[in-house]
Amino acid sequence: MNYKLAIIGHGNYPDGVKSALKLFTGDDSTFDVFNLDDKTTHAAFQAELSQYLAKNERVIIMADMTGGAPHQEVAELLLKAGRPYQYIVSSAPLNLILDLYMQDVTGMLTDATVKDVLTHSVQQAAESIRITPTLNTPVSVGGHDQVEEDGI
Repeated sequence: MNYKLAIIGHGNYPDGVKSALKLFTGDDSTFDVFNLDDKTTHAAFQAELSQYLAKNERVIIMADMTGGAPHQEVAELLLKAGRPYQYIVSSAPLNLILDLYMQDVTGMLTDATVKDVLTHSVQQAAESIRITPTLNTPVSVGGHDQVEEDGI
């Protein structure tokens, strides 16, 4: 594996995602988790992540939601450090995290490809979001309006 993969979020969300990923991959040692819960102060959370980022040159961190405290804390650290191979993906759904895992374990996630892989994975995840039953109203995906049709 080229990149360390970490999941951050509110409460026990990261542990839950890790549990779900184990069902798919059979491996729960691949994903590092950082829970910001009622027992963890923001300072302690940030200190733990700061140590993690200092120890690992290549990291992709998936956050539960854009703009939430976990995302803000790690984004601040990443922006200050300016390390070229550390990224955060916010509002990361399970399919996106699984896709990045597969790209990494198959050797497709490298320093040369990481930006393209991240861009493609985020785009694919966004395009997979659906509303059922369909609303027959335009839904903006990646800047393009699409009208969902009734039926399959």
